[in-house]
Amino acid sequence: MKQRLLYITTLSFFFGIFATLVFHIPNTFLYLCLSVGVALICLGYLSDDSAGSFYTKKICIVGLIIISACFGTLRMNLSDTALELAPYIGQKIEYRGIVSSESDAKETTQRFVLHIVEANHSKVSGNTLVIGNRYPEYHYGDELLVVGSLKSPENFEVYAGGPIFDYVSYLYKDGIHSIMYRPKIEKLGEDRGNPVVSTLYSMKKAFSESVERVVNEPESSLLLGLLIGDKSSLGSDILDDFRRSGLSHIIVLSGYNVTIVAESLMKAFSYISVAGTPFLGGLSIILFALMTGASATTVRASVMALLLILSKRASRRYDVSRALVFAAFLMVLHNPRILVFDVSFQLSVLATIAIIYVAPIIHSHLTWVTERFALRDVIATTVGTQIFVLPYILHVMGTLSLVSIFSNILVLPIVPLAMFSGFATGIVGLVASFIATPFGWISEIILAYMLRVVHLSASFTFSAINLSLPLFATVVLYILFTVFLFRIYKRRPAGTAGRHSVTM
Repeated sequence: MKQRLLYITTLSFFFGIFATLVFHIPNTFLYLCLSVGVALICLGYLSDDSAGSFYTKKICIVGLIIISACFGTLRMNLSDTALELAPYIGQKIEYRGIVSSESDAKETTQRFVLHIVEANHSKVSGNTLVIGNRYPEYHYGDELLVVGSLKSPENFEVYAGGPIFDYVSYLYKDGIHSIMYRPKIEKLGEDRGNPVVSTLYSMKKAFSESVERVVNEPESSLLLGLLIGDKSSLGSDILDDFRRSGLSHIIVLSGYNVTIVAESLMKAFSYISVAGTPFLGGLSIILFALMTGASATTVRASVMALLLILSKRASRRYDVSRALVFAAFLMVLHNPRILVFDVSFQLSVLATIAIIYVAPIIHSHLTWVTERFALRDVIATTVGTQIFVLPYILHVMGTLSLVSIFSNILVLPIVPLAMFSGFATGIVGLVASFIATPFGWISEIILAYMLRVVHLSASFTFSAINLSLPLFATVVLYILFTVFLFRIYKRRPAGTAGRHSVTM
């Protein structure tokens, strides 16, 4: 019953946020619903129980649903701050602000978020995305004086005739409502940001430079994509090959990558201090998530890894389903806009659901596949995830990779080895590059194999096709998925679902 209440209240909270994002809900209606919810709970507790506890519980649950939805609406209203930069859209004036993100360097440009604190010498507060020249480089915490024009972002087609990418909402989820193209920039100062975040970004930069000194291109760029999600140096051709081969997820810092890092850290700390392993492992996971930018998938996987550590410390059974719900709740509570507008968050949740509920079904039908090298687990996880996230990928991206299952089976088993050797290369390289050279050779061999599989898979003319799925069809397919999974697990013994370890 407690687990059902957790799901009910969380889903009601999500519904309140969703309803607020789609429809404008006035505060008077919100307070009215909140009063009704409180009244129903009071009525349930104060009612005569002679008629039976069934109706009393139902009344209390309905009241709890209404209150949870109201709190979701209230959280969304509190996060939707006033648009102080809106009056300056289209005006070319002087702005002063502080770089509040890591710079994303491209071939000819760099992008970063600028938190504007002053516009034409008037105090304001708001974020804008700056797209400037590649050099000079700007970093987190730099104070800048920029002269340019703020423009409203626009949605665009993924490809001609394909789905529309909601770029406006994509920026809105991070509190960004405007873009500034190639402004005139003058640097006023440094180290004006959060010192903790600044230190973590410095650690990330030092690690990246250590890898680049030992491992050659393009293998070093692929390694940084695996370890810290930095794929800026891979180039558009290689990135397109990853997309066509269905392997883009391994160069985006995903829950799979974070899980590998977490398990490696826990094993390393166990040799230092058995008693302090949970604390040191948990602290390292938090710092790793912050250092890599705290993306949606990273935060979700980090929270779940932390819950796993706590559950082992308390000798409690770890329920990955509840962990996923709790992790999603914390993320949406922090930034409610990701529930509807963050594709990464949505794909992350769908992939985890697939691993928990779909992969075990496929695993049970793969008795003819050997379990050596965890091959059966890899195939079951790959096929289950690909099937379950496919409708959403077709709706959002409009691209169907026909070789993704085969390329994933060839690549995923060696990802842990590539990350281990690459991590060792970067850490040892911080001390002395020549000592890290043997680790670098091993990394290059593994990464070269991975790149070869990617290029070969993408080289076929039939490797990927453009195929878009409407929203209505996507929703219908996931309803059918839900009904199918419910019927499957209803016939299974209790406790067989939701107890599987997550590796992505």
